[in-house]
This record gives sequence, structure tokens and C-alpha cells, in this order.
Amino acid sequence: MAFSKDIVTPKTDMNENYTADNIKILNDPLRFDYQLTEHLAKKYGLSAVCIRRGVEACRLAGVDPAAYFVPRYLDGDKSIPEIQVVTDIHKELQRESQQ
Repeated sequence: MAFSKDIVTPKTDMNENYTADNIKILNDPLRFDYQLTEHLAKKYGLSAVCIRRGVEACRLAGVDPAAYFVPRYLDGDKSIPEIQVVTDIHKELQRESQQ
């Protein structure tokens, strides 16, 4: 079986358009959920498992954990309205972890 040169050779060289401007440095030390989870667990003296579940529920619902989970549940600010989908996902994650 013969291969066409077009199939195995990219049509454009990736290096042609790649410059130092393409490099983005992420400065946020808590940019990954595992870092955020550990930080919050230490700060609030709670289990990392509990924090991870809250952060994951927010992520799955498309909600920023720093804007919802942290103030509402860790800081206890009940003036922030409950987002039912986050609560439902959190309950499901908790059920799954108990199985």
C-alpha cells in the first residue's frame, strides 16, 4: 500500500509561525485545582477531599469555585444565592465516593 506524501507530511510547518509571542506564562500559583484544593484545605483546616468535591462540583457546573464555593461554603456568606446544579452535582459526587 502506497502513502500519499500529502498524508504524511504536514501542509504547513508548525515552526513557521511559532515565536516567543506564542508563549504564555501563567502567574497564578493556584491555577490548577489540586493546588487550589491543598491551599484551601490548609487555610480553612478542612479535609482536602471535602474541598476537592466542592471545587469539582463547581467546575462541572461551569461555576468559578473562587467566586461561589469559597465565599458561600467556606466563608459562610449565605447572601450568595445557592446554585442548585452545583448542589446536585456535589451530592452526586458525595454518593459516588461512598460506594
